Amino acid sequence: MALYQYTLTVPAGTSSSNPIEKKLLIKEDVIYMVTIRIPPGHFANTGLQICYGLDIISPARTEVLYEGTKSDVEEWITGDNEIVYDYPYFELPEKPGYITFKAYNNDQSYDHSFIIRIIALPKWIVFWSKIVSTFVEMLGKIIGL
Repeated sequence: MALYQYTLTVPAGTSSSNPIEKKLLIKEDVIYMVTIRIPPGHFANTGLQICYGLDIISPARTEVLYEGTKSDVEEWITGDNEIVYDYPYFELPEKPGYITFKAYNNDQSYDHSFIIRIIALPKWIVFWSKIVSTFVEMLGKIIGL
């Protein structure tokens, strides 16, 4: 099990059409948990994505229905003075592998930072974790919890 921490500072005026990109090497098999600390002052003017190649790990893609047509919407993690949690259970195709942080900052005056923590695990630990959580969920349904 490994805990990775990375502080990503995004320069003022970085657009979402040309976000900054920074890479982080992950040595384990699975990205189990992600926490992102968004300090005060962002006011949802900043956004972050965590990617592997062209795949967005976090946030999950959103499917919308507009006038009968389905389409994927590319979302960004935004906020202000909060901590965002995600459990993507993303299995890296290569070990070790690089993930990419992409971020923008629409604030024209100030740089802003995201504090990112990632818990990565070997595949066998995630496998047993899923089995136990599924068992507990089924047991809860059986006994009415």
